Amino acid sequence: MAKNKPPVQLTVTKCERAAVNVRARKPKLVTVAFTVLVLPLLAGCSNPGATTCDEYAAMDNASRQSTERALLKAHNLDTGTIGNSLGVTAALDSYCGVSDNVIAGLPSSKAATQNNDSAIDNATDWTATNW
Repeated sequence: MAKNKPPVQLTVTKCERAAVNVRARKPKLVTVAFTVLVLPLLAGCSNPGATTCDEYAAMDNASRQSTERALLKAHNLDTGTIGNSLGVTAALDSYCGVSDNVIAGLPSSKAATQNNDSAIDNATDWTATNW
């Protein structure tokens, strides 16, 4: 007569369950999501100066500031210098014909009034080391 052996119990850790879940995901979906969502963002970051005045004017204040910092970095200018920050903002606002009224507590304009299709990189001579 054969003895009944107790069933073998397997212990699965959280890490092992996570590894199984990752393998179960469809890599095609991840690839498509990355391509559709992330690559356009990276492409936009590669050359902030290619942004047009219309695109710059349509940005919210945080996006404008981010673009301005990216421009300063792209031209090897210190983003921590207040003169550079104010200078690039004034140059872009003047070149594109937009108003940046954040300091006054008023909304910024959402439309460029000049140089609409021009790249904002043309707003100033970038050869200076600071403003």
